[in-house]
Amino acid sequence: MAQSIHEQIAELEAKIVELKEQEAAQLVEKAKSFADAFLKKLEKEGISARDGLKAYCDLAKLPTPSSLDSGSKKRAPRGSAAPKPVRPVETGVTYKDPATGETWKAGAKGRIVGWLQAHINAGRSASDYAAAGGDRVNNG
Repeated sequence: MAQSIHEQIAELEAKIVELKEQEAAQLVEKAKSFADAFLKKLEKEGISARDGLKAYCDLAKLPTPSSLDSGSKKRAPRGSAAPKPVRPVETGVTYKDPATGETWKAGAKGRIVGWLQAHINAGRSASDYAAAGGDRVNNG
């Protein structure tokens, strides 16, 4: 039985992919051959591979790989990082959910309890939920 046109197309597309992979592999092998010849010429002239690669990158207007730099990593200057966002709750304040009566006391670290974060995300202020002093806290 003869193949349908769709089967023939699928078969040809698979063959195209295979041939493109073969072509890419051949290009890599060719590049390796050129690189090997380049390294041999450098060695013959007493030039290190590192210096030769740096010169090539300069000539080809390519960025020099960081591994070829002097070894020190480039860091941003101190104080250039974006400031941390202001925490919307005050440490030591007890907050109360009016819907459930659940309370939560804000510590210096850690995440904000889910119900309070939902109210803050909705555009309300955390101070709107500050409980009157002396409430029993359930940080569950």
